[in-house]
Amino acid sequence: MASVAVRTRSVDVLRRGIIAIALAEGHLDDPRDNLFVLAAANDSTTLIGTSLARVTDDAKGLLPPVGLAALQAFEQRHESDKSLKAMGIRTSGDGQGFLYV
Repeated sequence: MASVAVRTRSVDVLRRGIIAIALAEGHLDDPRDNLFVLAAANDSTTLIGTSLARVTDDAKGLLPPVGLAALQAFEQRHESDKSLKAMGIRTSGDGQGFLYV
């Protein structure tokens, strides 16, 4: 959803992705499995002109407590600890070909 949000410049698409991340959080065997997805979502917020905090706040009423806590904890990380590089992610393409890989 982060890639689609960047391609379409859509905060709504990103919000749906954030909700999905928060819903998954309580069902993961290892919560660290969400970190790379959060890094992509965080990066995409910047590329479309918003912030992870703003999108999380907008969706707060739809998020389970464990998911909301995970999003808020990720937001508090140092920038270098939540970057694409830190998570081993890169981007490919631009415009309609944009993709997190």
